[in-house]
Amino acid sequence: MTPSTVLDLTEELRREDVDWSARNPAFSNQFPEWVRDIREGVYLSTYFNPSAAPVHDNNRKAKEVIPGGCGMLKYGKFENTGGRYDGALKRFRETFWHMRRGGSAEPQWLQHELLELVLVMDLSAYQCGSFSIARAVEPIWNGTINAWLKARGLLATGQKQRVESRVLTRKPPTISELQDLLGALEQGIATLCSTALAVDQGLGAALSPSAASID
Repeated sequence: MTPSTVLDLTEELRREDVDWSARNPAFSNQFPEWVRDIREGVYLSTYFNPSAAPVHDNNRKAKEVIPGGCGMLKYGKFENTGGRYDGALKRFRETFWHMRRGGSAEPQWLQHELLELVLVMDLSAYQCGSFSIARAVEPIWNGTINAWLKARGLLATGQKQRVESRVLTRKPPTISELQDLLGALEQGIATLCSTALAVDQGLGAALSPSAASID
């Protein structure tokens, strides 16, 4: 068994007919089964803010996440912790809920305007007891993407290295531009997962601080 190839969720998450404020199960049932079944994995998503007005998150101390006229790439994990609706849909609804302009107290669901691309590696099929495979894979996924962006001069200056939302120096890369990155991620993570499963819950040993990217 190997991880699935990277799946493109862009069209599903940009659909105009989705009611993002609906409660579950009504919310999840708006999507096909193959999307609902993505319960654990890692993701890469890109956004472009065509407005001069910046986009902030909705934390108590709101942070600017996409300056006006800029692109942003966000990466990370989502885990199946046993909740009925854990998965990719929960992760992206939380992300979209946070995106606000003008200090709005209510969700604005700006993804229809901002979202460019959503790619997900579905790791749901891996069973390693209570160990989170997404958490194990995330350092490689995030580190490889960040190194790819840095090598191409796509990272805006002055950003903290540990944040998972990266402001870009131009419009986000297209899926065609990302093909070499996606190939490296798929190959490296497939090798990691296969090795880990072969030694039965050996993920902790398979990962180390030096394994933060795939060459």
